[in-house]
Amino acid sequence: MRLLLLPLTAFLCLTNGLSPGRIQFSPTQYSATNQWGSIYLVLQRALGSDGPAAVFLNTNNGSALSGIDFIPLQNRSVSWVDTNWASVQIPIAFISRVLTQDLTFSVTMTPTDNTTTIYTPMATAFITIQAANLYPGDLCFTTPTINVTIPPLTLPTTPISVSVPVGRFNGSYGSIQVQYALAPIANLPPSSIPADGIDFKIPSTLWGNYLLWQDGDNTTKSIVLNVFNIALYRNTKQLAFSLYFPTGGSKVLIPSTAIINIVGNIQDAPTGVLLLQAPCFPSCPANTYTIQEGGAVRVFVQRQNGTFGSVSVQYSVLPDPSTNTQANVDIIPISGTLSWVDGDTSSQFFVVQTKRSSNPKKQAVIKIYQPTGGATILPIAASSVLVINSMPAPLNLGGEVDFIVKSGIQLSLSKMPLASDQVFQIEIDKYQSGIESSKTLVVNMPGNITFIVRRARGSLGAASVYVQTISQTSIAGVDYVAVGQLLLWADGDTRDIPVDVTILSPPYTNFNGMSTVPKTLSIALTNPSTVILGSFSQYLVLLKGTQQVPSLVGFTLDMTAKLLILQYSFPVLAATANVALLTLQSSVQQGTSYTLTSNSIVIADADPAIVRISLHPIDRNGIENQVGLAQATATTFITYSPGFVQYPIFNCASTAVNGCVVPPLPAQQPYSATNFNSDTLSPTLVRFVFDGQYLLLRFSKVIDPQTILMNQIRLCDSNTFLSCATLSTSSYIVQGTRSGGPNTLLPSSPGDGTLITIFVGPADQALIKSTGSGLIGVAATSTFIIVSNQIQDIFRHPLLPPFAIGAGIAPDCSPCPTNSYASQRCSDISSRICTPCTVCPFDYHEKNACTPTRDRICQRIYIILANNS
Repeated sequence: MRLLLLPLTAFLCLTNGLSPGRIQFSPTQYSATNQWGSIYLVLQRALGSDGPAAVFLNTNNGSALSGIDFIPLQNRSVSWVDTNWASVQIPIAFISRVLTQDLTFSVTMTPTDNTTTIYTPMATAFITIQAANLYPGDLCFTTPTINVTIPPLTLPTTPISVSVPVGRFNGSYGSIQVQYALAPIANLPPSSIPADGIDFKIPSTLWGNYLLWQDGDNTTKSIVLNVFNIALYRNTKQLAFSLYFPTGGSKVLIPSTAIINIVGNIQDAPTGVLLLQAPCFPSCPANTYTIQEGGAVRVFVQRQNGTFGSVSVQYSVLPDPSTNTQANVDIIPISGTLSWVDGDTSSQFFVVQTKRSSNPKKQAVIKIYQPTGGATILPIAASSVLVINSMPAPLNLGGEVDFIVKSGIQLSLSKMPLASDQVFQIEIDKYQSGIESSKTLVVNMPGNITFIVRRARGSLGAASVYVQTISQTSIAGVDYVAVGQLLLWADGDTRDIPVDVTILSPPYTNFNGMSTVPKTLSIALTNPSTVILGSFSQYLVLLKGTQQVPSLVGFTLDMTAKLLILQYSFPVLAATANVALLTLQSSVQQGTSYTLTSNSIVIADADPAIVRISLHPIDRNGIENQVGLAQATATTFITYSPGFVQYPIFNCASTAVNGCVVPPLPAQQPYSATNFNSDTLSPTLVRFVFDGQYLLLRFSKVIDPQTILMNQIRLCDSNTFLSCATLSTSSYIVQGTRSGGPNTLLPSSPGDGTLITIFVGPADQALIKSTGSGLIGVAATSTFIIVSNQIQDIFRHPLLPPFAIGAGIAPDCSPCPTNSYASQRCSDISSRICTPCTVCPFDYHEKNACTPTRDRICQRIYIILANNS
């Protein structure tokens, strides 16, 4: 007994017989999302309560900043009177704003006098403001162009590894993946197209052609391929990768395509010398040209002294500045590119068209420049002149050549069943030549077109003319089959000669003939001999609707059935549709808009040209919560990014190497709804939560807060609804809904408009605590609500029963225990989910540690053994 009295006596002497106790935070760690508006710090007076005690509280900035993320405390006084040891709760108010990462700050206490004792280990409280709705990030290539040079002595079997980096930017929340694939490169010559397995090889991986990121991982990933030294002399090869179908809400940004140039190993192999056609090489200057005004001439460019590799050169024809020649009056200026493939020695050419005018002296300058592929230009034959003769030509007894148009009566007579009727066609030719001014032919489908060339107004001597197709915005071999042939007439011969041009069915053209300009080509008569060119020596052709790319032709939005239906002109693969690429907007100029989430899904439809989408409640409510959006047909437009849905190609016809490659579906410009059905469903009260300070009401639809009246809401302590407290005007809806509240420190509601947050005023809080058992808001089993059917959604649909329900269990938002992390954050309707941290296997090491919000990342250990034999 004496052993116990000695230390007690010593303690009482040190405190003069009194025990004032010590002040401390308990607990010292706090966390919550800023949605809840505030947290409460708990201050304890422990181990005694003799005499008064008081402390000052001050907030300290961390990654969270005062005035931006929270309301600061400055020398906030907290005191206890003699014998008072009760715990004190101090609120800390958060400022509502969107956070992309967790933020922290602290609160410290200091004594106000010399008699108050503070327990130092628990004198600081640490507060974490948890972020919500973190962004998963954007994906793109970090290096859009990569040049790979292979050492010339590398063995053909030795792979050279190349990494194509892909970065994750602007966020790292959640696990995501993106698919990559080889992409076509337009207008790539065959000699520059690499062969898979010969020029390069993409090593196979366990996860296929995907790049993967774990939650929190924003490191750069790489697409790996091997390239090979296939030959001593080889051209530069070019291939491309594109990114498709990102998951987890991430997006693909530009650059979404990376070009890899496998630099050629040409060494000393000659590529050739380019020159305008000359009578000799290399000492002769280029030929000069003379033509009668209104005619056309072909200008040839030669490749001499080398044929290795693909080369090209630019050309131009412009009015001679030393004369008064005018562009588009005397001559049509042109420029372009001529190309040769590996081993090609043929002469290439372009056509110059002149016009008739009163200008007496007309002349044009012809130039070639900017050779590629290692070729050079012969300086003495790099330019020439075209003299346009305006002198009247002598009477040409050989006649003129033109395209002709069959008249309506000729077409009718050709279909007559009696041969005697068809004889009249010959008589018609005597009075109607069929020669008109230049016309335009509109082509709406693939197939053969027959043009007729006629020799008229003379037939003396043998005659000839060259007929050829000229690409303008169309591409030979993709949109049509190029034509170039010499037409011949004998002396006295005036027969019509047909020329067939085949129009192809390209799958990838970007026009639809309505919203964009059609593609064009022309068929022209050039280089006449013994005859002259008439007024109809060139025929313009517009290709309109020959492509197979699906275009949007119908759009239905049914808000009652929760359906979004897209109708296309051609079949699509609806199962491949990426719903997260769809955006609804209120006008052509965008206005109010909403982008769908991946929660909405594509459902099967018997029509292969239809994409039918079932709208998730999140998306339906998100659309309805946007003011002015989807109120009627006039306020409902849809757009989407490239590659929204894949599509098949049927009977593609093309002579080009990449002619039938299917690229992503082009982006859709704002398209107005062809059918719109407004929402006719009424809302229901799904659940509610009351924590003693805030009352959260979750509805099935977007609610108009103006219809929620405080005096129509009652909180009860049992399902008998006998002991209830009715709210008063001291309670109000906080900001973030459409009406807003006066207290700017309170949290905003989620953006879908289905959650209404009510701050219960102090007077109503006191009334609730004194009602019935006094347990309203303490437990879910003793908390019930009664609301009024006066509550309406934003379309004035009244609330459906039940009007009285029990409270949901308050969600658990506390930090996860040690060795676990929050795999799903808490919300107003669900608790956080804690998952055990991953344990790294034997042959793995820890790359990133496990945190309360992120799992441990393990990386495999590789041991490379050197072979010294």
